[in-house]
Amino acid sequence: MRLTAAPPYSQLAAHYDRFVGRAQFRHAQRVFEYSVRKQGLRFSSVADFGCGSGLLARHVASRWRVPVYAIDRSPQMLGIAVRRCRRLPCTFLLRDYRTLVLPQPVDLITMFSFTLNLEVSVAALSEVLESVWRNLLPGGSWIVDFLTPRQSVTLPPDSGCAQARILFRGPSRFCFGIGIHSQRRARRYEERHCARLLAPVELRDQLDRCGFVLVDALDHATLGLAQHASPALVFVVRKPRCAQTARYEMLNR
Repeated sequence: MRLTAAPPYSQLAAHYDRFVGRAQFRHAQRVFEYSVRKQGLRFSSVADFGCGSGLLARHVASRWRVPVYAIDRSPQMLGIAVRRCRRLPCTFLLRDYRTLVLPQPVDLITMFSFTLNLEVSVAALSEVLESVWRNLLPGGSWIVDFLTPRQSVTLPPDSGCAQARILFRGPSRFCFGIGIHSQRRARRYEERHCARLLAPVELRDQLDRCGFVLVDALDHATLGLAQHASPALVFVVRKPRCAQTARYEMLNR
């Protein structure tokens, strides 16, 4: 059967939770709750950048009963999130989080499932950091996970309807194709997803230059202290309470 190219998540959305979404959510939930306890985070509003199918937004809104902005660039993924989070205090925005301006800044921003690695250029990463700063209240926090160059780029197992294959792998970048079989249309689609493996020192330096404070760095798998060989990390970042006087120098400016 001939493959038809499709935009990212346009065909995968219907199979995402079974493919990787539920497994990623379970770990994101663990990371979120651990970081909230360890740092004593208090928040009355949350924004989830790259909310996907809405599993984390639903968990936060239902457990903490706080308003959640759920933002994603995929209309198909966001549609699933909207249906999943009915009757909860969630606001859904179909936006690019790099240019996002929320109706009002929030206390806490989350960015899980290695969404940050999808920003494959230095300029795009800078735009994400600028958006986090712009949409975060002074004293607010950002919890983010990311893959490092130590990542061996292992693919998720086939789910029956979705299969992944490596298209390109380099020292700091990789691309993979996800094949999705549509029984309704008797067609097979392939989505191309590219990512950049992010060196911890690069992100740390950019955070410093923006005026953020890195308060914790964890190994993604163990939630122990980050190690040089960690294939994936979690950063907990704070915007200073005196943010109006903090340094804010974005890269390439």
